[in-house]
Amino acid sequence: MELVTCFGRNPEPRRTFAEEVGAEAATSLDGLLGDDRIDAVMIATPHTTHAELVCEAASAGKHVFVEKPMTLTVTDARRCIEAASEARVTLYVNHFRRRMTATVRLQQMAASGELSMIQQLEAYFSRPVTSRPHRAGARLP
Repeated sequence: MELVTCFGRNPEPRRTFAEEVGAEAATSLDGLLGDDRIDAVMIATPHTTHAELVCEAASAGKHVFVEKPMTLTVTDARRCIEAASEARVTLYVNHFRRRMTATVRLQQMAASGELSMIQQLEAYFSRPVTSRPHRAGARLP
């Protein structure tokens, strides 16, 4: 993967980020979405903007990687899924855990040297799953 360009509403942070990662700073979202060099976009914006951006990117023929939550409503989520399906692009929703208490604490421990030299770090997140069927009469496999 190669980071080609980036866009943000504010020119100064956009320029700074582009310089830090060695990419171009797009002057507009339309310009970025119209760039034939770009196959996919990553959406890392406030949650309230996800639905519109996902639909715009998919409609422009770009694969989409968006942070969780994909949208704030089921209706918007369905609209995004439909836009990606119609455009025949991949829509991937990622769940970052960077602000979870455990993640923040691990980052602090690593930064302070408390963990010494880290060779590998793995985390498994699980939760109880109900054995009750989701609808009356349904059977679980």
